[in-house]
Amino acid sequence: MSFARKGILVSASRLMQILIGMLATVLFARILHKDGIGQYDLFYRVSLLAVTVAAMGFGNASVFFINNQKIPRIQVATDALKFSSVMGLVLSAAMGLSYLAFKNYFGAISVPTGVIYALGTGAMLVAVLMRASLVANFRAREMAVLDVLQPTVLLLCGGALAVTKHLTTESAMIVFILGHAVTGVVTLFYVGGDIHLALPFDWQLFKKMISYGLKLAAANLLYLLLASLSVMLLRYIHEDSFDAVGLYGRAMNVTLMTVLVPMAMGPLLMARWAGLSGQGMAHQVEMAARLFATYGAAAAVAMSVLGKLLLTLLYTREFATPEAVRSLQILSISAATIAVSGVYADFLAGMGKAIYTTLSLTAAAIVTGVLCLCLIPKYWITGAAVATLAGNVVNLCICAIVCRRLYGVRPSHSWRLTGEDVRYVWRSLFRRSGAAEQPTEEKLTILP
Repeated sequence: MSFARKGILVSASRLMQILIGMLATVLFARILHKDGIGQYDLFYRVSLLAVTVAAMGFGNASVFFINNQKIPRIQVATDALKFSSVMGLVLSAAMGLSYLAFKNYFGAISVPTGVIYALGTGAMLVAVLMRASLVANFRAREMAVLDVLQPTVLLLCGGALAVTKHLTTESAMIVFILGHAVTGVVTLFYVGGDIHLALPFDWQLFKKMISYGLKLAAANLLYLLLASLSVMLLRYIHEDSFDAVGLYGRAMNVTLMTVLVPMAMGPLLMARWAGLSGQGMAHQVEMAARLFATYGAAAAVAMSVLGKLLLTLLYTREFATPEAVRSLQILSISAATIAVSGVYADFLAGMGKAIYTTLSLTAAAIVTGVLCLCLIPKYWITGAAVATLAGNVVNLCICAIVCRRLYGVRPSHSWRLTGEDVRYVWRSLFRRSGAAEQPTEEKLTILP
């Protein structure tokens, strides 16, 4: 299979991952209602952040050391399994203690559910780190299977529980963990040939990988934090119920549709940058930004007009409150800015300047956090949406300014779509690439 076909397969599988995950949460929201889906959402986001912190960038570092440093794949995969197994147990213990220590924040759950969910969070870490061996070899078929496996298990098992009237918040949490457990087992099956437990743990290699991985992990962690911070602070400020989290999370889920096309097309278009430099590269970045800005603006308008209808059709009238509709309209604009800032961030990462993306995301997270604390008490979920929009605008502006000053990318030329842009997209998606390309960085995706 050519690299171009592999890229299309992986992009399509990630799109399916998002769509199936959204269907599952539509089902959950309809049965669990605002309070139940809000608690489920909070647990999910916290566990995702915890896994990202515990991974310490080891997965992405594994890809770099296998492909660029030519470290034997067997050594890296074996060390990854040993590291993730130990760190997974530590993470499970930490999450379990957190549920006990912060009962008011996480809400009431039974001890068995808390134990299962904590252990499952550790299993998520193992699956994430072991997947790196597949990414390094760009085993597209296996990556595609893993992308759709977890949300498929979630949807099928959740549907079975719904039909038998056994779907509760706690059973939904267990099904979520079950999906990741199945994914972890299949991942280990795929990479089993790369694991030789008799090999001694290479501490020198481990130190180098952690040092390099921490640099890569910062931007990914900040990305997830920016996506989840408003949700987590909503719960912190309104501890009386999960209704705010439930309403706000569904609005975020709907606006995720705004970035589906950029998420799917992005890697395919960015791959065409390989081998370009100077002004040619700047023009390509401007073109990609124009494409995503135009699509994002059109999607935001559609979301604003159809927001109430979408919330009602997907989640019932319970979720289509005036506050939820306003939040959706604001968040749709925020999603459009994310689509464009993602172009600049990928460009900076490709040029070896990912530190600027980390700095811009740090500034965005600070702005979001401060505004959440100021606006949520008075304006509830609308205040959270405004804070999220402000943070993403800050991120977009900083990335655009850096690209302008360092590489001559003109933000003023990144907004109006041309006919040549459309023709270029067609050629990029449906003609083979002649450039040598590398697998892209792996990121965890927020799927409320």
